[in-house]
Amino acid sequence: MHQFLVTQNHLIELLAQKGIHITDFYYCPHHPTKAKNTFKKECLCRKPNPGMLLKAMSDYNINPKLSYMIGDKWDDVLAGKNAKLTGILVKTGYTKKSLKNPPNSIKADLIAKDLLTAAKYIIS
Repeated sequence: MHQFLVTQNHLIELLAQKGIHITDFYYCPHHPTKAKNTFKKECLCRKPNPGMLLKAMSDYNINPKLSYMIGDKWDDVLAGKNAKLTGILVKTGYTKKSLKNPPNSIKADLIAKDLLTAAKYIIS
C-alpha cells in the first residue's frame, strides 16, 4: 500500500506541473493468492472484474458509451469490456510480454503504439 501511495503522489505532482488534475483514484487491495489476511480473496474490484470502473461510473455519472479503458494488460481491456467501455490496449509496459499471445476471448477495440496514439484516437 505504501508504494501505491508514493506512486500516486508522484503522479499527482507530475501531472499538476502540466495543469492536469486527477479527480479520484480507485484501486483494489485484494488478491486471491498474494495478499494477506482479509485482503486475500476474490473480489469484484480486481481486474478483469469491472468493480472499480462501475464504482467510478456511478460516483461521477459516467456514460459508458462515451468512455474508454486504456491499459497495458489484457485484463485492463477485459475489465473495460465487462463495464461496457471501449477497450484500448497500449503496446507499452506489460503488453510487450503478452502481445504475441492474446487471450482468445479478449478483443481490444484498438491496439495503440502508446498512450499518445490512444489519446489521438479518442479525440478524433
